[in-house]
This record gives sequence, C-alpha cells and structure tokens, in this order.
Amino acid sequence: MAWFNFLRKTQTKTDYEISLFPIFSELTPAEINVVQSKVRLVEFKKGETIYNKGEESDGFYLILRGRIVILKSDRQVINHLHAGDHFGETSLLAGRPHSATTEAQNDSILLKIAKKDFLLLLKEIPSLSLNISRTLGSRLTGTLDDRTLSGESKIITFYHSVPGIGNSTFAIHLAAALKRETQKKVIFLDFTSLSDKRNGNQPFKRAKHFQLSDFEVTNTHKIEQAIVKDQANFHVFKLGDERIEKDIEKDLPRLISYFLSHYHFILIDLPVIVNPLVRKAIQQADILYFLIDEDLRGVREVIEKIKEFRLSFGFTEDQFRLILRERKQQPKLQAFYDEYSDETLPIFATLPETELFDQKSFTEQKLEQTDDEQFYSKTMRHLARELAGKLVGLALGSGAAFGYAHVGVLKVLEEEGIKVDMISGSSIGAIIGGMWAAGIPAKQLIEILSTLDRKTTFFKLFGFRDLSAAHKGFFKGDQVVRFLKHYLKGITFRDLKIPTKIIATNLATGAPILFDDGPLVTAIRASISIPGIFRPLAIDNKYLIDGGIAEPLPVQVLNRFGAKKIIAVNVLQSPDDHYRRSVRIEEKNKKLDESMKKRNALIRTFYHERTKFINRQSANIFNVLMKTIQFMEFIMANAAAEQADITLNPVVTDAHWAEFFTHRKFIHRGEEEARRWLDDIKELVNE
Repeated sequence: MAWFNFLRKTQTKTDYEISLFPIFSELTPAEINVVQSKVRLVEFKKGETIYNKGEESDGFYLILRGRIVILKSDRQVINHLHAGDHFGETSLLAGRPHSATTEAQNDSILLKIAKKDFLLLLKEIPSLSLNISRTLGSRLTGTLDDRTLSGESKIITFYHSVPGIGNSTFAIHLAAALKRETQKKVIFLDFTSLSDKRNGNQPFKRAKHFQLSDFEVTNTHKIEQAIVKDQANFHVFKLGDERIEKDIEKDLPRLISYFLSHYHFILIDLPVIVNPLVRKAIQQADILYFLIDEDLRGVREVIEKIKEFRLSFGFTEDQFRLILRERKQQPKLQAFYDEYSDETLPIFATLPETELFDQKSFTEQKLEQTDDEQFYSKTMRHLARELAGKLVGLALGSGAAFGYAHVGVLKVLEEEGIKVDMISGSSIGAIIGGMWAAGIPAKQLIEILSTLDRKTTFFKLFGFRDLSAAHKGFFKGDQVVRFLKHYLKGITFRDLKIPTKIIATNLATGAPILFDDGPLVTAIRASISIPGIFRPLAIDNKYLIDGGIAEPLPVQVLNRFGAKKIIAVNVLQSPDDHYRRSVRIEEKNKKLDESMKKRNALIRTFYHERTKFINRQSANIFNVLMKTIQFMEFIMANAAAEQADITLNPVVTDAHWAEFFTHRKFIHRGEEEARRWLDDIKELVNE
C-alpha cells in the first residue's frame, strides 16, 4: 500500500481494521463496514501541521501510527496524543473553528473522516454518537479555549459489590498517587452517601456534605466552600443525599461539569447500591474501576454490572479496569479465570495485600507513608501513570539466539536511568524480559549467557536425556526448565519488580494466550515451545506453543493494558538480511574454492566432502522449521511495529538463529541500536 500526504497530497482509502480503535469497538459488523467506507488514510512527516488554530474544521482524525501534539497559540503544549487516540471532533460538533494547533511529533499516519461523512455517521449510528459524546464532554471544558486547565480532564469512577472490600481506600490512595505522579489538579468526590446509610468516607471528617439543592451554575461559592484540601494535596468533596428527585438528573451533570473545568482528574467513589443518581454519575465516566476480592465474593454481581453498563451507556471494553485485591491466604485467581474468563475482562492489575486496607487502623496520615519499594506503592504508581498516559511499555520480540540483542538494549536503558513501567515478551523475549523483570540486571544476564559456550550449550539447554517422541517435538523442554529454575525458582508474576506480560499461542486456535499470574518459569516454558523442536506445554486442556507464532512482537498487549509510550525491539532478520547473508557465504565459498585448487588432492577431497555435509545440514529439519517460522514472524512483527512509538531493529545479519553460544556480537548490536535511538527514547519517556 502506498502512503500519501495530506492537504496538497493525495488521499487514499485504507483497509486498516478500524474496529481495533476503542471508539468503534462496540459497532456491529454492518456499521463497521459503513464507517470503513468513509475512512481515508493520510500521512504527515515530523513537524508538519495537521491544522492551525482558527481554521475551519474539515474532518475527524484517528491516529494509526505516530504521535500528535496539541499546541496553544504560543506553542505551549496542551496534550500529547498517541496511536489509538482521536481528535478534531470538538470543533466539528461545536460548529466553530479549531481552538488549537495540531502537529505531527514524529512521522505519523492518520485515518481521516471528512466533516460531511462524520456528521452523517453520527446520525446513522447512535452508538457512535454516544461514544463521541462521552469524550466530548471533558474536552469542551478543557483548555483548548485557554480556560482554567492545561490538558484534558478525566472522570474516573470506583465501584464494588461487597461492602468493606476497601474500595474507598483504593480510590483515596490512587488520588494521592495521581497527585504525586502528575502534579496536576486532582479531586476525590465522595458519593457513597447517595445510597449508603453511613455518613460517607470516614477519613475526611473535615469535609462537610454538599447538597445538590444548593448548587447554582452562576454562583459557585458554596461549592468552593465545600471543597477541602487533603494533606496529600488532592482535594475532597462530599455529596449529600438530601433529595432524590427528577430534576436531579440535570443537576449532577452540571456539578460534574464544574469539576471538569477546574480539575484534571475527577475520582468518584460510588456506593454499592446503584440508584438513578449513581447511574447518572456512572454515565459521565471516562474510566470505570471495579474492585473484586480474591476470595471471589461478589464477582458475579460485578460482571453483571459491567454487562449492564456496556449495554446501557455504550462503554467500550478499554474503559473498564478490573482490579483484584490479593489474598495471600486465599489465592483464587486461577479459579476466577476458570469460571469467568469467557464472560468478563482480564484482570487489569492486582493490589498486593497491605494493612492500609484495614479501615479500623486507617488514618489520613498514612496516605503518604507507604514505602516506594513496597509492591502496593508501586502498583498505585503504575495505575496513576496509566491514567496520566505516562506508562512506558517495552515489547521484546521472538528470534531465538538473535534475541540476545535484547540484553544489549536493557543494558543501555539501565546505564541511562530510563525506567520501564511494563514489559511484554514472546519466546526469547519472554526469557530475557522475565529475568530482567525479576530483578536480574543486564550485567548478570551477560554473565549467565557467557556460561553457554559451544561445548556445553546443547547439554545445558537440551541434552540427550531431554529427547522426546518425535511426533510431539524433538525435545521435552525439561532441561531448559531446569536451567531457568536455577535463576527463577519459586518466582511468580506477583514477585516481579516490573509488571510483565508473556505471550504463548493456543495450538488449537492460533490465538495468543496471556500469562500475567502464576509461576514465571511455567509462562516462559509455554512461550518458548517452538513447534517441532519443543513439546507443546499442556495447561488446562490446552496445548500451548511458541508465543512468536501469534505475536512475534507483543505490542498489542501493552496497548491493551494502558501503555501509551511503547518501545519495541524486533530482532528478526528481514528477507534482505537473509539474501545478503547468503551472498556473503557464497562469495566466501568461491574464494575458498579458488584457494583449494592449489592444494593437494587429499585436502581437496576432504574440503569437498566437508562442503557437501555442511550444505546438507543447512536443510536439516531444525533449520527448515525455524527459518519458515521466522519468515512468517518477520511479516507479523513488522505489522505490530506500526503500533509502537519507537521500534529498534538490532539485527545481526551475519549470524545464525542457533548461535546461543556466541552472545557478544548480539549484545553489542543491541547496545549499538539502543544508543542510536537514545535521544528519541528519552524524548518519548520524558514528554
């Protein structure tokens, strides 16, 4: 497909699957086809302007690849947008010129729907109109008109189905973490009194209940008086339950609109009972958190509520966050997946067990007392960065020995102090990423790889006793598990210092299987089950094979779990790399052939027999399998790389996939490529 630039450049239709964009994910296939017919693909080079402030709106834009920056007249940054985001609808629906300038921050590919087509689609597809209106509410009150705030506001609701689970504590801590991480304006709205008999959250006794009957659009003095500042520097507001009448339907959205124009993050703590007023609050949300307990109490009710809210309000799957409160004495996460995996969302994050959930001992003074080294504090920081669009994800791809280059990339990240919030890995990427996330630094990884030399590698990773029945795979995979357990024995995903997602492939369906809980070594073993070489791993009546078959460059899973800044590392050789290597080998052999003509007959005979043997070995079953797989994976990895902000290609062209005994050249190439992209990586991470 050829790419064409916008404005003075031709536009073309695109066959990109638009249903992958969250805003279109709830549309029917027929509606998707209608939208698809209206979409055009446009390209912008780094620094090019999409539109200027004051220009008339001519279309709605979605970001397929790249980054877009929204600027004020003085070029002050309002917001950064990434792949999957959309923009331009505010001016379209308001019927006014653009209130900001948008530029491509790097080479970007956008999908554009012309103004006339966009407005027609909103009339023809009600669910699309509902999704658009949900994001429009906060943007209309943001600083695109140079108002109170700089950037877009987000409304976040917190719901639970079991009293005493710690929902309010979780919401309060997230408010504190958001303030710490972003230094933006955060307010915690206590709505628990709307249906609960208790007097709202106890930690904020200084905050008095505000009655909706006191709200006046033209006089906000009473609201300002009701807002109190917590010592963690976020604000608190309690809503009372004086009346539940029909006109309250219009009062609550107006109240929330006030907060939208004054705060970047509005966190709403909801009661268990969902009455009409609570439903109205939920309807305003951008992100919905649902807290469930690992003892699985109330999970069924939460699942039904998620289904109800999606159906009633048009929420998309990416707007829900299912949070699991861990119970070390009652670990039942696998039971949750066994029973509910077909009808609910994956767990977005787990909250490590902590005394702070004990409401009897909870005090305001404890909000800032958690140690940054504790898992709970790290989890709160992770969730806050996700809400702020700051999560940095690192995708480590498959590639057998080529994947040693990942270590070189990690070494540079460590040396430069660049922190990663989340890792995903397939195959060799699962090994390197998993060990690094477990706290094994790059220096130690290099030491581990240096123990694999030409003489011992086969016996340490495979070995004759690991041979298997050929119809399942040449090797059982037990030996490589023993090797991994030497460094990772007993480590689970919950022990990792960096949240990690490991990908395997369902042999029956070809679908990716996500591992983010349970024993780490088990997940890695599943992800490295190269077809024909290692036995598939049997888990829960499924046979799992190499993760690279489904996702050789696991970028999509990082998107799915909230990473807005993604660095991908693709180590796979391209067809051109394979061709150049074969040419070099051929030229080398020609020189050897010429030199052999001057040698005696015995040496020439030995040389020719050796050459025949090597040529036969190049077509052995292992090479046939691996090269076939890697040819396919390269195409898939290139497609996945389109969704990353930065893609490193530390490819060693003069190397073989099975060179597990020569780590230095791969690691050096990884360092070299990471250094080449270092300025871009720093800019991405720090923006």
